Amino acid sequence: MVRADEVDILICLAGHFDRNRPLVCAHRAASVQVSYHDATTNGLEEMDYLLTDDFLNPPDTKELFTEEPHRLPVFYQWMPIDDALPVEPIPARQIGFITFGSFNNPSKVNEKVISLWSEVLKTFSTSRLLLKYKDWYDQLSLRHSMVERFAAHGMEEDRVTFAVTLDTFSEHLRHYSHVDIGLDQFPLNGVTTTFQALWMGVPVILLAGQTLSSRTTGSILHHLGLNELAANTLEAYVACAADLAGNLVRLEILRVTSRERITTSPLCDAPAYRDMWRKWCADPNPPKRETEINA
Repeated sequence: MVRADEVDILICLAGHFDRNRPLVCAHRAASVQVSYHDATTNGLEEMDYLLTDDFLNPPDTKELFTEEPHRLPVFYQWMPIDDALPVEPIPARQIGFITFGSFNNPSKVNEKVISLWSEVLKTFSTSRLLLKYKDWYDQLSLRHSMVERFAAHGMEEDRVTFAVTLDTFSEHLRHYSHVDIGLDQFPLNGVTTTFQALWMGVPVILLAGQTLSSRTTGSILHHLGLNELAANTLEAYVACAADLAGNLVRLEILRVTSRERITTSPLCDAPAYRDMWRKWCADPNPPKRETEINA
């Protein structure tokens, strides 16, 4: 089908995830083939390029690719979440303690992450950690497993809390009103979860690694001018969390300015798409979509 459509440049979003079919590209479906967000090298000699940016893969990166890295000015692009609820005040002002949070897939939360997050919680004896991912934590066995893993690092049971319901998108975003500071995991960072947290005014702390998949949150923070939230060592990660948790005024400033920071950043600036749309609008006889032709 790709060949029949005479596609010249194929952007492959299939990747090695779920039930996708990256082998389509192994058969050289198009003259030029580009890997988009496969988290690492696609591993196919037939894949010509991999889209990235200077933070995800700096020029001196040690990460190896079968593709040629093509560095964009900024890799991640989002539309503003226009129907999101207003950003609410930091919960710490109301309840008297800091709540850290992570709404990422629990399969990303390995033992090193739990050890590090436990050290973060120890910096403030009254702090809590809120975990959420769809309705997965409705499973009692998963909650018990997570509590036991934190207990092995000295965390009391009531220090780790869970959101367990399967929410609408709006309800999901509302849970960020209960979080002061987001904690990102490693080596597989968040992406969409990081953007959503920041959109809801929740700063996210990162331990930046040396590979694309361990620098995704860092790329987002970098283009927002929040490099100070990207730590390079375990000790710096804990110190960053402690400094932020101990400065409620700074947390409040980050919270109320987050959306403006995002909308005026490169993350919401897609000039290529704007140029395409302007060209379409200016064309007196723009190409018709298939549905319009059939009608």
